[in-house]
Parts: sequence; structure tokens; C-alpha cells
Amino acid sequence: ANDVSRSDAGFDAETNRVILLTPDGARDDWPLMPKVRVAVRLVRWIEKRLLARTDRPASLGRARRVREKKVHDKH
Repeated sequence: ANDVSRSDAGFDAETNRVILLTPDGARDDWPLMPKVRVAVRLVRWIEKRLLARTDRPASLGRARRVREKKVHDKH
């Protein structure tokens, strides 16, 4: 939920604060940051956990290798 008393985060702001709560009970507090950065960081956070799973489909590892190759080829 957004803290509506804050003017620097939430619906009418370009920035937000995030608190991630994981199924194992861990809590990860992120600092105030631009919403675009929140989105990128969240995607990376999810990707890291999906790739760490031992029961993941083989296609997840393949997709990451293809993406990394494209990034490497651009440089």
C-alpha cells in the first residue's frame, strides 16, 4: 500500500518506496527511487529468483543466455 501522507512517493509522484515481503518471511526495504528504476529492479529481483529455482523450465535458462548474448553483441 502507498503511504498517502507522503508527497514524495505514491500515485501522484515520480518516485516510490518498496517493501518486498517474501514467502519465507524475509523483508527487503528499498529506498526512495524513480518508478522506472523500481520496475527494472523488480524485474531483476524476480528473474534472479526464477533462475535460482531448481524446478524451473529449461526455457528460462535459454532465454537468459539469448538475452545476454544480444547485449554482449551490441558492445
